[in-house]
Amino acid sequence: MNLNHIAKKPFFDLFYRSPCMAQLLRSAFHDAGLFCKTPVVAGSRGTLRFPAEIAKVEGTGIDFAMEQIEEIKVDGNHITALLSYSDLIQLGGYAAVEYAGGPSMLFRMGRKDAEEHEVVSDSSAVGSETNVLDRFKRNGFTQQEFVALMGSHTLGFASQERSGPQTRWTLNPHVFDNSYYKEVLLGERSKYLKTGGELLLARDPQLRALCEQYAQDELRFFADYAAAHVKLSELGQEQNLLSEFDDASVTQTGGYIEPA
Repeated sequence: MNLNHIAKKPFFDLFYRSPCMAQLLRSAFHDAGLFCKTPVVAGSRGTLRFPAEIAKVEGTGIDFAMEQIEEIKVDGNHITALLSYSDLIQLGGYAAVEYAGGPSMLFRMGRKDAEEHEVVSDSSAVGSETNVLDRFKRNGFTQQEFVALMGSHTLGFASQERSGPQTRWTLNPHVFDNSYYKEVLLGERSKYLKTGGELLLARDPQLRALCEQYAQDELRFFADYAAAHVKLSELGQEQNLLSEFDDASVTQTGGYIEPA
């Protein structure tokens, strides 16, 4: 058993008790997306441990996720006890995807946490659906990476209200697969939730073509998703990260571990 498996185990134990994979994954994405990409600050820096940052995403279950992060930091194991909050938040996202049946990704640790006075929020996070894609582009992500990361909505609910199909994006919100893209392509024939993001994917010809590819080829989706997820989780912290695996092997696969 390698360090990646040991570090993920407290999260796997948590998910066995409570299927909160989506909350941990959303927490990882929110923490990684709070900063603009600048030479000073970018990416995940553990800011979700501050009440003011939690308040910005109230009602999403992220407050519950951060309670679990705190418990794992104290009572997890000898590896998680050494990790920063930003490491633990991102590790929770990796473990959530893997536990739910998605790709296994190699986790590199060593992220530095920000202090509360260092928080710089990205004000472009709110607005029209085109702002979502624009924000990804500004942070160095391609259209393909954006579409792959949107597939994370295969997990979870849109809010804490969990009754009816309009509260989730797919049939089974606890399984990570490519069903999100199939629902996007169904358009109005789909009975599940459609936000501005899904409408953008369905209407833009280039984005729709990528959705069609992922709907047909789940392994390709997994590989592209893993590479984009690792990139997002390491954004702005690249110089701090260490791994038990050599850099060449991590870079070559984008952190993705091929299924056996």
